[in-house]
Parts: sequence; C-alpha cells; structure tokens
Amino acid sequence: MVKNNLKDKYFKKMKETSQCIYNEIVSLIKKEYGYDEELSNNVLLLVKRRQKKLLARPHITRLGYELAGGKNWKKIIPPGVLLELENISTYQSNAAFDSKYGVANNDLSKSNQVIASFLTRNLIQKEIENNLAKKEGLSKAREFSKIITEIDIFDYVGQYKELNYLGIHNFDFNMNIKDYLNIYLKIKYLYGGKWIRDLLLVGILFSEKKYNEKEKIARFGVYCGTPYTMINDLSDFCLSKVERGYKISIVDQFKDVWNGRVTLPLYYAISKYSSASKQEKKFLIDCMEKKHKQNLTNMKKILKILLKSGALDFSYSIINFLMRKARKIIKELPKSPERDMLILLNTSLRTNKFFYELRKKGMKLIEFDSETINYLDGFWENIIMRR
Repeated sequence: MVKNNLKDKYFKKMKETSQCIYNEIVSLIKKEYGYDEELSNNVLLLVKRRQKKLLARPHITRLGYELAGGKNWKKIIPPGVLLELENISTYQSNAAFDSKYGVANNDLSKSNQVIASFLTRNLIQKEIENNLAKKEGLSKAREFSKIITEIDIFDYVGQYKELNYLGIHNFDFNMNIKDYLNIYLKIKYLYGGKWIRDLLLVGILFSEKKYNEKEKIARFGVYCGTPYTMINDLSDFCLSKVERGYKISIVDQFKDVWNGRVTLPLYYAISKYSSASKQEKKFLIDCMEKKHKQNLTNMKKILKILLKSGALDFSYSIINFLMRKARKIIKELPKSPERDMLILLNTSLRTNKFFYELRKKGMKLIEFDSETINYLDGFWENIIMRR
C-alpha cells in the first residue's frame, strides 16, 4: 500500500509538472514564431506529439530541486521549459536521421525539422539571456547556460559516434566485447547518463540551498540515465502497433536494423560470443544492409535470433547491473519522499511495457563471468572518466 501511495504521488507530481511545462512551451513558440503560421506549425509539430505525455525531464529537475530542499516547485518551470525544449530540439533533428512516426519521410520535411531544431535551440538561448538572467541573476543564468549547452554538445557527439562508429558499413564484428562496450556505453552515457545527471544538478542549482550530496546525485544520474537509452535499443525489437500513444507502421519497427546501426543486441548476436548460426548471423547482417524486405516475417525471424543467441539476455543484464548500481548509490542518501521517488524512477526496468512483452517471449537475466563483472564495476573509470 505504501509503495502504491508513493507511485500515485510520483505520477501526480509528474502530471502536474508536465501540464505547466507543455502550456508554457506552446505559448513561447507561438509568441516567437507565430508571425509565420506555417513556420510555427513546423516547430510545433513534435511539440504537439507531447501534449498528453508525462514529461520526464522537467519532472526529474523538480525531484532534484525538492531533494535539495527547494519549496516552491514552480521556480523550476522556466529552466524546466528550456530543458524540455532542448529535448524537443534533439527529436526534431533526429527526425531527419530516423524518419520515424511519419514526421519526416521526404527531403523537404527532413529539412524542415532540422531547421525547426535550430530555431528551437535559438529560442532557448534567447530566453536564457532575456528572461532567466533577469529573474535569477546573471551568474545562475550563465551556469545554467553552460549546463544546457554541454547537454546539447554531448547529445550531438553521441549522434556522431553512433552514426560513424556503430554503422554497419564501418563495423568490425571481430571486435572484442570490451572494446565494443567502451564505444557503446560511452554513446549511451552521452545520450542518457549525462542528461539525467544534469537535470538533477539543475534542480539543485535552482533550489538555492547548500546541498552536500551533489557528487552522489551526479553519480546516481549517470548510472540511472545510461541504461535508459539502452532500454530504447531493446524496446526497438518489441513488435507493437502503438508507441507513446501513437499508431506506428511496420516501417517504424526494428528501426536500428533497417538503419544499419549496430546496437548492443545486434553486435552480440553477430559476434563470436553468440550461439547464433553462421546463416542466422548472415541474415542479420543482410537485413542491416537492406538485402531483405522490411516485413513482419523477417522481423519475427530477427527477434527469434536475438532471443536464441542470448543477445537480448546479455543486453538486459547489463542494463540491470547499472540500475542496481544506481539504486545502491541513491539508497545511501537519507530517506525522504524525493529520494524514494528517484528510486522509483530507477525501477523502469521492471515496469517498462516493452520489456514485459520481451520477457514473455523468453528474455531473462543471466549471471556474468568475473571478467565482465570486473569490467562493469569499473564503468566510471572505463567509460565516464575516459574521453
């Protein structure tokens, strides 16, 4: 009953924050770009997809704010709006890479979303300089600007590394598992770990309280956030007719395969560590090189190979390992509703609906050998501290 009560409060808080943030974002974009209705609509295209969604990033910022002792949560609305706009700007640019959800399926619409991304990012900086600096002071605005700019840079460095280091045409499947994980986990940190770390630190920054556990919170953010983007990679292989409330077509599923991106499940299935046959490995590579049709029959075959080869089990178990590390760190903090809500944030592995479906099909946790455990125990030194 206590857990259910905490969960109810968690989602009530998230919904309350999301509604305020969404309305502010729409108002801000219309005010800035409303002089041209078509332009404004292009910038708002992916924003409107989030109208009824629970916005995780502002919510996590609020948790950091309240964990540090902040009392008036609406104080984080201005930075929360800008952080969600930063998130949206990455969705806009990603639409040109992934062509997902029918948003950017031709050259013109892709170009429009890249432009929308630039305009959104410009709006963020303008708001920091014109409004946030006046409300919060120049020093705090500069610190926030530094954080959000670094998030932006890290995200696009992650995009670059994913396109260039994990592309099928550049990839060496003879690479050993440790060398692969050095690349893959670094990319996942750039996308996810850095994000959640900095969202929490922004919350602490705007709390205006002296908070002595910033280092622990930063480490928790990295260990919690890095596997979040890995969850997306595994969820890509869950056959579904709906994602995030929107109907998706068959061409939007198994996207990493059709885009030729060697995410961890695909690397493992094709590598020497896999129990897949030579024919099955060749089939996966051929799919990634678009030598097979993108249809339901082939997608079912891909999923069967990933399950049989142990690729999903291995990937799932790495996510679980990192999330357990995050839980251990956050449990060291004094008990509070905010701390317990961060623990709840970190339980997405059990509650993720796509993982639930994959577990029903046979995905399971496995025990690692001592070499893999030693490598993962050195995650901070091997991945975070190494440029």
